[in-house]
Amino acid sequence: MTEDDLSSLARELVPPPNLERKVIHALVAKNLIRPGTQRMWWAGAAAALILLAAGFTLGRIWQPGSPKAQPTFVILLREQGNWRSATTPEEERSRVDEYRAWASQLRAQGRTVHGLELLPDSRALGDGTISNTGIAGFFTFTAATLDEAVTIARTCPHLRYGGQVEVREAAG
Repeated sequence: MTEDDLSSLARELVPPPNLERKVIHALVAKNLIRPGTQRMWWAGAAAALILLAAGFTLGRIWQPGSPKAQPTFVILLREQGNWRSATTPEEERSRVDEYRAWASQLRAQGRTVHGLELLPDSRALGDGTISNTGIAGFFTFTAATLDEAVTIARTCPHLRYGGQVEVREAAG
């Protein structure tokens, strides 16, 4: 057969109308598939995904026998009063490492910890006034009670440099 012979062939062959039914019947007869398997597979996969999502959601909300999720607290780091700024880049890096080590210790205790330093630039919205709060950064972490959160906040390196900390429970 030459290329010209192939070009004369139809590009698409339409199978006889009952061919699919015959193939499926033959596969069922040989126990290679069960009747209705095509539809059942999709329904089973959809049901499995729904059950997985529901189980994951319920597992996060309700865990029998496990302790209740601990509340989240925020430590606001203020640079007011006796605050002593770092005088060299090396001292600044050393302080950052100290704060990171402190947060790592809390994580090692099983607490969820996040923290950020806030940059000094700000924009006033609303009436155009901003109170100078001196908030330089914050940490969020989990604790059982406000008293426990205050005990943890007393170990924050920020206090060693004359800073002040404020501990607040986060809503939700």
